[in-house]
Amino acid sequence: MLVGSVVGIRAKRVWSVFILALASHYLLDFLPHWDYLDKVALEGFNDLIKIGIDLLIGIIIVILLSLKYPRKKRELIFLGAGVSIFPDFLNFAYVNLNLESLKPLIGFHNTIHYWSGLSFWQGLPALILIILISFYALKRKWG
Repeated sequence: MLVGSVVGIRAKRVWSVFILALASHYLLDFLPHWDYLDKVALEGFNDLIKIGIDLLIGIIIVILLSLKYPRKKRELIFLGAGVSIFPDFLNFAYVNLNLESLKPLIGFHNTIHYWSGLSFWQGLPALILIILISFYALKRKWG
């Protein structure tokens, strides 16, 4: 969501936010990172709590990033954040709602997301790198 928010801050048009935020998700999935749900399947209340906390933290960060911007730019920021996590939402819907029509998209997503089974500590360097690059992009003027 942080990277999608940065895309929303920096991009000028809705279509470019959509394309770049979606592409950022797939590009970042190439990096080795940790996922707290192995199969995205809800296997208990604890899984739901993890997802809820993750989304809440992301939403709070997006809101804080967007506060100093005018309404129109905030809309792009929220669009970027939302689109950037959309592939994971589709994966969640496919697994938990048995939406077979999503199978080709999920297959593509799973092919890219090949760093499975990493611990939190093994995925931490990629997470830190993404955060640092995002904050650098926020400070640096594009174009």
